[in-house]
Amino acid sequence: MKRIMSIFNEGVLDLLANAGVAIPYFFCLTLYNQNKNIFVYALPFLMLYTFRALGMLLTTFITLPASTMLAMSAF
Repeated sequence: MKRIMSIFNEGVLDLLANAGVAIPYFFCLTLYNQNKNIFVYALPFLMLYTFRALGMLLTTFITLPASTMLAMSAF
């Protein structure tokens, strides 16, 4: 039972992490539709994904298991 709950929890966290990748696209597209200015659209998009890429690169220095890191990112 404990193993099943662990798999379920990890699956839910993976789903949230993958949904979190697509959500900024919707915000940036909404911002572009409101302003119709490519610079206003591109700047937040570039900043968001620059910091996201830096975060992924920096996680190589953390030696925690993947499930612990997913749990920490959820909070």
